Amino acid sequence: MKRQAWMTAALLAVCGCASSSSSSKGSTGAAVASTGLSEATGNVMVEAYGKTRYVALEGNTLKGPQVNVEVQGGTAKGEAYGAPVDLALAQGTVQGKVGEEPIRLQLQPTKGGLRADGLYRGRESSFSFSPNTLSGNVATCRYDLKRSNRSNAYNSAGTGGSGLGTDYKGERDCEGKPSTDVKVTLPSGFERLAPAQQATILGLMLERAME
Repeated sequence: MKRQAWMTAALLAVCGCASSSSSSKGSTGAAVASTGLSEATGNVMVEAYGKTRYVALEGNTLKGPQVNVEVQGGTAKGEAYGAPVDLALAQGTVQGKVGEEPIRLQLQPTKGGLRADGLYRGRESSFSFSPNTLSGNVATCRYDLKRSNRSNAYNSAGTGGSGLGTDYKGERDCEGKPSTDVKVTLPSGFERLAPAQQATILGLMLERAME
């Protein structure tokens, strides 16, 4: 009886440790994804064809003329370009839908940046950004950009009211549109956001040509 009781207690202890470890891992992922957007301040801007598209990072909200998305608690919900946004943000993934089209991105942090691979609005996508480059394809658009301001990354003055930030300039090709020069500005502190937040913002801003 004593031996049986000892074995039962040992099994319970092992199960308890495993459960605790699993819970700890889960909470770590949630904590990374649920932090707000307050680390970054200013606007994300895309300038092409003589037009400018932007979203302002206001608290936990991405807000612009065609975008109103709240990023909080491991989710991104709202509306972008007339389509509902419903995304789940985790430590290494972004999954969900924009409109009726699926988003499934696997994320890999890189030195000072991010790489994302998978589906964006149902299209094969692979894009990355670093302090010096912003490149790859997001849905129907492909980018090949390099940082244009020459001082320290993320510490140069942005333009168009974006405050401190980093400008990337280069070429963009979008389906059904001629190739064009483009400038993308990321705000100060963008590099401190969680990878899932970075991928969500970049996807929403880069996946389509100017209307």
